[in-house]
Amino acid sequence: MGVMLTLAYEVAIKDQQVALEIINQAHTMIQSKFQPSLMSDNIQLDHAIHKQSILFADGMSAFLYYRLLQQAIYPIQINGGLGLSEDIAQSLTYSEQVLKEAQKMGEGYILYNANFFEDGLLNMQLINWQKIIQEQTPVARVLAFLYDIQAPIYVDGSMLTQDFLGGDLIALDQAKQTLYADDEKLLSMTDINFSARKTSKWLEVFDQVDKNKYFITGLFKKGYATAVANMTYMTRQNIDYHFRSGRFAFERDMLATIVLQMDREIAALG
Repeated sequence: MGVMLTLAYEVAIKDQQVALEIINQAHTMIQSKFQPSLMSDNIQLDHAIHKQSILFADGMSAFLYYRLLQQAIYPIQINGGLGLSEDIAQSLTYSEQVLKEAQKMGEGYILYNANFFEDGLLNMQLINWQKIIQEQTPVARVLAFLYDIQAPIYVDGSMLTQDFLGGDLIALDQAKQTLYADDEKLLSMTDINFSARKTSKWLEVFDQVDKNKYFITGLFKKGYATAVANMTYMTRQNIDYHFRSGRFAFERDMLATIVLQMDREIAALG
């Protein structure tokens, strides 16, 4: 049994080559963290931007991979489809079917298909999670990635809790400079100091959920606003504003809700 993540990128024709570089660099940086759950040998694109499928051992890792990839390649837009079946070919078919539905919803959306009635519950959570992201300002979208590389989220046994290397982050950021320069809303993001970041402190979803609450919370940690401010040369007050208005805490709590729902569905499918 495997979970297929099928991706579709939306890139302007004039940006095809730079987008290819950004996407491949993002995959290279991210995939090393997912080695325990990653079942695809080579996931880099080597020709024109189009659909791309990646096989994972479980849906939780596939979803976390999608989220991190979406952050890393922004402002390149992406959609995703997750397909689960005992047969890999069927997993691919399921993921491609649901990808088409996600694309109809707009940029960024990802949906899940295991041919199971309860998929609808999970998909409503995926839709509401992505709505939070789509309502963030362009600057907040970049800041979310800078926060996440310092406080990344993982599932025990499925990922490796390694630090994000400065060289990888700088190379990815340099590749995105052309796209930042083309968007006046992102001009302030053309000078990011990655040496000012904190070492990655990974947060395990099941450990971090606050068991004393009647709702899912506990995945957003304080103590990173100053580091993000130093990285971007913005004021601490401005960073705090983007954290609040971008609903960073709620987005991460929704992420945890989705992971927990996936875990329950996997158990139900047995």
